[in-house]
Amino acid sequence: MSILLGIGSYVVAFLVMAIVPNLTQLVFFPLLPLIRRSPSLGPVLSFTTSAIGTLLAIGAFIWIASHTPLRASIAMIVLPAFLSYSNDRQRIQRARAGVSATASMLRSTGDADAHDQPREVRTEYGYLFGDLIGYTIGIFTFVRNEPFF
Repeated sequence: MSILLGIGSYVVAFLVMAIVPNLTQLVFFPLLPLIRRSPSLGPVLSFTTSAIGTLLAIGAFIWIASHTPLRASIAMIVLPAFLSYSNDRQRIQRARAGVSATASMLRSTGDADAHDQPREVRTEYGYLFGDLIGYTIGIFTFVRNEPFF
């Protein structure tokens, strides 16, 4: 039973780490017109939503684990953090190469000139640094007394 509980805890951790940051971005979605007027806000908003989203995800998982039979561990937070870091690095590489989803969509609609590659790279770096800060603060805030595994 404890093996199933451990596996279930990892599954819940991965789900929470995947869902909560995306919900946080939906909350900030109404700010898109503001970003279009001031392009320099894109990286700032991507950093902010990413940091808040990961911080809330860690807090939500620890809260769920403390109110259910699930057990929390640092590894349950660190594994999604490494996967998120890897995804952010891949997105930065695609943005630098000009083969990101945004660039491809603009090329397919005939608006290739509208693509601002340096801005997209800065925005992707905003996500990367936001994730790193969010995970770091979240681990030191919420996961102090949890075992490693």
